[in-house]
Amino acid sequence: MGPICIFQKNFAFTTADSERTQIKTGPFGPCYVVTFTSVKFAAMAHIDDQANVDSMSAIFEKFLENSVNPKDIKVIVLGGWKEHPESYIWGQKILNKILNSNFQNVSTTNMHSKKALTPYQEMYGMSPSEVSDHYHFGATVDSTNGETFTLNEYPEDLDDAQDEQTQKFTDFEGEVPLSQIFK
Repeated sequence: MGPICIFQKNFAFTTADSERTQIKTGPFGPCYVVTFTSVKFAAMAHIDDQANVDSMSAIFEKFLENSVNPKDIKVIVLGGWKEHPESYIWGQKILNKILNSNFQNVSTTNMHSKKALTPYQEMYGMSPSEVSDHYHFGATVDSTNGETFTLNEYPEDLDDAQDEQTQKFTDFEGEVPLSQIFK
């Protein structure tokens, strides 16, 4: 059985004992993907600038329900564009929420590792082969070994589903809490 797939404004939590031990998401650039792993547990959130950062507490609660101390959880923050004001501000909000929640093993090595698109690139669009300097193709986290991987190939199927999810909130103003995906 394949991984649990999440998209923007979603999160998932899984265990090494469940049917689906991996969580996967599609392309992200200005968005952030945050993974949380401990022995036998993993979670992933795909956070954009409309996602309510405080709603990440639902993820923290999942670990606490399983008696996992935040100090024993490895957190990896991926994505974001440092030179894009909204993306940068959202990244700082995410990082502050994580650090203020007693997580101590936090990696930001792959945070702000891609470049923002220029207005010209945004206006005319880009093919999947042209986006690697600006977007990660996706990410996977595995509860059986605690590893987080970025995808090396553009996942057309995940990108289409992610676009559909994004369209739901096109005209929405304000922040949306992260919703949990179970399957």
